[in-house]
Amino acid sequence: MGAWQDDQLVGCAYAFPGPIGQAYLYSHLAAVAPEWQGQGVGRQLKLAQAQWALEHGYTRIVWTFDPLQGANAQLNIGRLGAVCQRYLVNYYGDLDDELNRGVSTDRFEVDWWLHGVERGPVVQEVSFPWPLARETRGHWRRRTGEQFQEAFGRGLAVTAFDIRQQQACYQLSSVRPI
Repeated sequence: MGAWQDDQLVGCAYAFPGPIGQAYLYSHLAAVAPEWQGQGVGRQLKLAQAQWALEHGYTRIVWTFDPLQGANAQLNIGRLGAVCQRYLVNYYGDLDDELNRGVSTDRFEVDWWLHGVERGPVVQEVSFPWPLARETRGHWRRRTGEQFQEAFGRGLAVTAFDIRQQQACYQLSSVRPI
């Protein structure tokens, strides 16, 4: 699906069904032109994707994102309410782009339960400096990755995110789909 301004595509979202026997939609791509970012286009695309999913019998959408990208975390966790219980180490292998060069491509794989989730009380926080300096990405990737993997191993999930006092902060608790 696409977001258009006049005859110009300014954003798009692409998804496909999960594996046979697993009733979820996998959102492979959501992108917004740089000059349109921060204006709600990405959120509107994801909401349209959710509406389509519900109309076609899906109750969950799954996708990945880099947990060190605060803007993505604000949308995915903070605004949409996706939760995360899976940490994928070096998911894309070595990439030679500005964002990933020299850093493991670890990703969150999130679940957006379209009928909501029941969240328990916050029992742990994982934070890192924001904005994150490029030269410190490797350090914070390792440090936060260890914390997330340990917490997920104990059955916790990322259930909230915010940026406060120059710290990006994930909150973890128990979670149960409604």
